[in-house]
Amino acid sequence: MGSVSINDICQGKRDPDHKFELALGLDDLDTALEIPTEINPESITKWKALGDRALAAWRFDLAKECFENAGDLGALMLLLMSMGGEDELLKLAKRAENEGQNNLAWVIWWSTGARDRCVELLMKTDRVSEAAMFARTYVPRTVLAWKAELNAKSRPKIAETIANPDVNPDLFEEGWNSVLEKEKHSVVESTVVTPQTEPVVLVDVGA
Repeated sequence: MGSVSINDICQGKRDPDHKFELALGLDDLDTALEIPTEINPESITKWKALGDRALAAWRFDLAKECFENAGDLGALMLLLMSMGGEDELLKLAKRAENEGQNNLAWVIWWSTGARDRCVELLMKTDRVSEAAMFARTYVPRTVLAWKAELNAKSRPKIAETIANPDVNPDLFEEGWNSVLEKEKHSVVESTVVTPQTEPVVLVDVGA
């Protein structure tokens, strides 16, 4: 007996959901792809189901397409991290931030070494104290830009409370030089964004 295709099985049937389930069950992913692509492009459930099955079948490009269409940014982030897609990861971080998925954006900014973007995200979400502590540890020169931004936004009193390492060096004696050296070293090595080996610093920055 010759091989039987999904289309042969579904001949005479008009139920796309049935055809989709049959295709998934038989791992005919190309046929399954026809349903959300041509008939029901807004079906998040089908895109996710197909993406998961494509991932299990090691068809990463198809999985990526499905997760993108499903808006499953978390699954897409994990996939891109495993594939090493740095440029696409950065685009995903911007998309996540624009869509209000700030915690996801934070993880990507941190993982790709974009410490300045971490500070910007904290400031954007009004996590001022966390931004100050993070900047002090990882991107100390950001403190100067922060003060300037506050002054530009007519918030001089808040800006005055932020110590300037150039004006108040006595407040930055302990470990300050080592922090600056670490930042300088990080900048030199980050002309090409590379994943970080340090444990992720988790900060709750919203949805």
